[in-house]
Amino acid sequence: MNALVGEVSPELYAPWNPIARMVALISFALLGVALWVHAALHPDSAWYVVSGESYSGLYELLGVMFIATAVVGSIPALIMPWQAVRATDSPLEITVAANELRIREYGRHRGISKTKLADSKLSFSGGDHLISNPYNLSREIEGLLNSLEIRLKPFVVIAIDSSGYPDPSPADIHLLKSIIADCHNILDFSMKPLDL
Repeated sequence: MNALVGEVSPELYAPWNPIARMVALISFALLGVALWVHAALHPDSAWYVVSGESYSGLYELLGVMFIATAVVGSIPALIMPWQAVRATDSPLEITVAANELRIREYGRHRGISKTKLADSKLSFSGGDHLISNPYNLSREIEGLLNSLEIRLKPFVVIAIDSSGYPDPSPADIHLLKSIIADCHNILDFSMKPLDL
């Protein structure tokens, strides 16, 4: 299992047992099938008749609802954690430098490598600060990610290249984390440790 854990939804990267989840979902669906079939084949059973009125149709509907719940429940129980863990195998690494963003991809999109320099209107570094304009940095990151045309939302690792600037303060790192967390076209992100 990969050691990367996202900061937006860390619960998706917790150790999980997909076989146990599949058994639970299949058991729930089979319970629905059993209820549906039994109510359809034996509508006059004592289980479905109350005061001479048969409610087997209602129990058939309940069985179908069990099946539908198992199918829909497989999305958050199986598919979303699987996609999150799989995305950490091919992370994008975005390095934030002085008015420059560098991106590299590992894993299945290994060929992606791009550098984007911010033009003077959208500069995000200035003075003694690596991030002096968070809005421009957010726009540059969104534009860079959109230009990659990746079908699935990637897992992003953020690195900071502070050469020429003092080491980023905790406030700068928090600001960068909030900018990345607000990006709509990433699955999740983690920060690369600073080399101090």
